[in-house]
Amino acid sequence: WRAWFDADEPERVELPSGYATKLSSFQQLCLIKALREDRAMLSATAFVSDTLGADYVESHAIKLESLFLASRAHVPLICILSPGADPTHQIEELAKKHRVASVGVSMGQGQEIVARKILQSAAADGSWVLLQNAHLGLNYVLEVGEFLKQHDALHQDFRLWITTE
Repeated sequence: WRAWFDADEPERVELPSGYATKLSSFQQLCLIKALREDRAMLSATAFVSDTLGADYVESHAIKLESLFLASRAHVPLICILSPGADPTHQIEELAKKHRVASVGVSMGQGQEIVARKILQSAAADGSWVLLQNAHLGLNYVLEVGEFLKQHDALHQDFRLWITTE
């Protein structure tokens, strides 16, 4: 067991003592989670891919242009981040393409005050706001939802983009 535990990629090494045939693939995943948590995410990804198919674990590039064209001022566009993927640059490029000003605010540690001012201004002048890492300011996100519901006179070009984990 020590050799298996110390392996760089234990999920690729056969389990000792015949456990490779005694345990189901899910049980093997649970064992890796219990003994080598540092390898759990990779093992879970492989398990999902083997069980449900690669489509459930592969990242698919989002077509922001399509999202934008289908969007409205009162409905935020939410991007759920995955490791290594950040749509900020793509959103900024899309704003340039459509000749719209865009302002980003990275949420957390008192940024709600800054975001509130930017949101008010953008809603009036039709620019875009990008609230990054919204999971760090969930209470403010609730406030933003109320803001969008209560403001009937949002500029038609206004868009709110939100990124979160």
